[in-house]
Amino acid sequence: MEVKKIKPAFEDERGAITDLLVGEEIHHAGMLTLRTNAIRGRHYHKKSKQYTYVLSGKIELIFKDVRRVNAGRESVIMAPGDMVLIEPMMIHVLKALEESTILIFTSKARDGSSYEDDTYRVKDY
Repeated sequence: MEVKKIKPAFEDERGAITDLLVGEEIHHAGMLTLRTNAIRGRHYHKKSKQYTYVLSGKIELIFKDVRRVNAGRESVIMAPGDMVLIEPMMIHVLKALEESTILIFTSKARDGSSYEDDTYRVKDY
């Protein structure tokens, strides 16, 4: 999993314009706030791609590819301006190392039952 530092596409005395996603088909955008030590996720999606962008705070993203039988857990630390693409079939757990706010963009809708239809929870992670 590659964490990318997103930098402004344009900046002047008025401020900056930062392009987060270009050319991607997104069906949901959401914002999550997490208190220190909060854990979110502990699941994977069979079809949906998820982009996670850190607005503030610090997040540990723990992940594992369910397609690889002997795959171990890996993790990366994400800080403001970092974005990561979580591909389908990747177990993902977000742990807030400090109070944090993140944006989530997904390729599948998350309204009604559509989110739960593609969410596979894991117990021990």
